[in-house]
Amino acid sequence: GSFGRVADAIPLGRQAAEEHRDELRRYSLPEDEYRAWREPSRRPDTRQVLLADVTVNGLERVDEAYVRSSLSLQAGSVVNQKQLATAMNRVFDLGDFDGVQYTLTGDPRNPLLTVNVSEKSSGPNILRFDLGLAASTLDSTAFVLTADYLRPWINARGGELHGVLQLGRTSLGQLSLYQPLDRRHRWFVEPGALLMRSTEDIYYGSDAATRYNFDSGYVYLEGGRVIGSSAELRLGLRSGFQGAERDIAAPGLPNIDNEGYGGLTAGLTYDNRDRNALATRGWLGRLRYYRALDGLGSEAEYDKVEGMVLQALPVFSDLVQLRASGGATLDGELPLYEYFTIGGPRSFPGLGLGELRGTSYWAGSATYLHKIGDINTLFGQSLYFGAEVAAADMSGRIDGLYEPSIVGGALMLGGRTPLGPITLSIATTSVEDVSVFFTLGRPIEERNITDDDY
Repeated sequence: GSFGRVADAIPLGRQAAEEHRDELRRYSLPEDEYRAWREPSRRPDTRQVLLADVTVNGLERVDEAYVRSSLSLQAGSVVNQKQLATAMNRVFDLGDFDGVQYTLTGDPRNPLLTVNVSEKSSGPNILRFDLGLAASTLDSTAFVLTADYLRPWINARGGELHGVLQLGRTSLGQLSLYQPLDRRHRWFVEPGALLMRSTEDIYYGSDAATRYNFDSGYVYLEGGRVIGSSAELRLGLRSGFQGAERDIAAPGLPNIDNEGYGGLTAGLTYDNRDRNALATRGWLGRLRYYRALDGLGSEAEYDKVEGMVLQALPVFSDLVQLRASGGATLDGELPLYEYFTIGGPRSFPGLGLGELRGTSYWAGSATYLHKIGDINTLFGQSLYFGAEVAAADMSGRIDGLYEPSIVGGALMLGGRTPLGPITLSIATTSVEDVSVFFTLGRPIEERNITDDDY
């Protein structure tokens, strides 16, 4: 069967059986009789077999060599049932299949292993729509409406064509081709193009002083290495333009017409969380570096680095999340459109979206969420109530202010629901009064490393 959600399905089956205990009782046997019946068919997990051969059935678009490289079994392999289950999990985790099953036939000591897969019915063209909404008493309501297109396996090497069209606070169009270079999909290249406009408030202290349209457009070429099942290293080049168009005049804040933008990029990501939204266990680490170069069209030369680490810990049925992040300018002077930002329901509840902007920062938070109840255990949908404490400091601020580190706290109610992630929070900070935040669906971009697609 499909192995990905076995741990979630078991308690549902037990609950259903308990509800029909009296009806099922007539099929029961005394313990001694059951043991006598079960013993002849019992196969200990440690029993090993020598595989005569391995076949894979059900493939249409997915490359068989790619599946076999993940399966890591062939004629002559000596395995037990636990190792077979682990191999099936590896195939299922590729993300290309709705189900993975196996059978052993023939000589029990030298059987034929047959792996039967069912490719995802959503292919070959996958189109998803997503809505994100963020409203607060601090700033105006922000929304995004996103259409995400994916065409996997456009060639034998597993190339993927990916397109995004988004309208809202951040409007963008993006097209890229992710192309693995080897059968095991360890090395890859990804050329692409991006055109984006983000409409954002610029704050002086705690007050929104003006509004900017940040425009960008560039082509890029990235390549890298997938490390294991949880990490990825990327290096790349990009070249295009960036600009910052001011809606309302404000003293000391420039209007930047579209100017040259280009440089070198490097990124390292580690992610072994069980899910993206409201993970219950695992680590997420990100490190991003950018070096602007006039040789690639940049108006000025500078470099910046930003990193984040997050850990999700289960505490019985509750959840703890710890996060630390920071960024710094290593050389040169950052243009306005490259400033670091903090503020919003993800990076710092109690601050408006992008309320803090500067040339270097650090931030940290700790969140405890108590599970109120499950909505759908199989799909990981639950409601939580909890609290978050946070602290941050921004240097080289765009408003020129020098303030001590900011601390804040929030009470929140939310979770994963059939409508998507929902959060209602009441927050306060050392620089803001009490504010109320509501978010629904796709997170609104905060233009910092806490964003999912950063």
